[in-house]
Amino acid sequence: MRRKKANRRRIVGGKAIARLLNFSQQRQLNDAADKSKQPTVAPTRQLVCSRLDSSAKKQRGMLMPSFAAAYDQTETIDTTPTKNAKRVWRPLGPFCIPHGQTYGSGPGCRPSISGRVNALAVDPHQPEHILIGSGGGGGIWETNTAGTAWAARSDDQPSLAIGAITFDPTNPKLVYAGTGEGDSTLADEQNMLGIGVLKSTNGGKTWDVLCRNPFERVGFYELIVDPTNEKHIFAATTDGLYESVDRGASWTRRLDKRTWSISLHIINNRTEVFAGCANGVFRSTNGGTAWARVNLPGRRRRSHGSSGIGRPAV
Repeated sequence: MRRKKANRRRIVGGKAIARLLNFSQQRQLNDAADKSKQPTVAPTRQLVCSRLDSSAKKQRGMLMPSFAAAYDQTETIDTTPTKNAKRVWRPLGPFCIPHGQTYGSGPGCRPSISGRVNALAVDPHQPEHILIGSGGGGGIWETNTAGTAWAARSDDQPSLAIGAITFDPTNPKLVYAGTGEGDSTLADEQNMLGIGVLKSTNGGKTWDVLCRNPFERVGFYELIVDPTNEKHIFAATTDGLYESVDRGASWTRRLDKRTWSISLHIINNRTEVFAGCANGVFRSTNGGTAWARVNLPGRRRRSHGSSGIGRPAV
């Protein structure tokens, strides 16, 4: 006779949101110092997986090996290029590290991390040097060995939710990171969104807050530095498209709808920029100051007023 499942309270927003709320709760170590933070209670009991019996463990092991086992197995794969060789992918990490977080003090300050990867940037002068950003609260990670070893670099920063990272293409010692994960805006809670833009002057090893305004409680999708002008930066955010002409110290909003992607091209010494937004694709031919909507063939307007093209990538 099949046992009835116990009545469980539904998790509003799903388990991913519940985990993010739990992340926030763990780090609210001094609520009195920040009155804007509201205490939350994450329904984490539903997130605990039941133990598997020996037969189930054996069956699951046959179907899905552990990360470590999968990684060891990929090391034995012959990746020598051949005429009809298949593309081979293997996980590089960083994998979940027990007690890997070192943010704050007190109970819950050293949870297991690394979180989902939301942003990735490759050093344009040193391809083995890679930075990644975790939107789920893992912060910024760095490798100098093309992914064989990783180190956390932003545990001391006020936000560990990273939405975008980019190197300055002319000076890779300068790196910018946008805090706040754009896709986490379904949960309107302080620690899931950003506190501004971070900047590193040593290739990503250490970070400082560059600016807070206008990006507090905003999520990032992309950052791009103009290859012809290191002072010129674009940011695609949940609050629209922003432009800076002073290395990120101040910003001007150029488009007011959620912007997912940016593409920048130099044509005949002129900077052309495209932006994929919630209300369509836009183009600028004067470096990002003025914008015009791109007429896309077959585009239909949906009943709720959106562009009808979904989530554009440019």
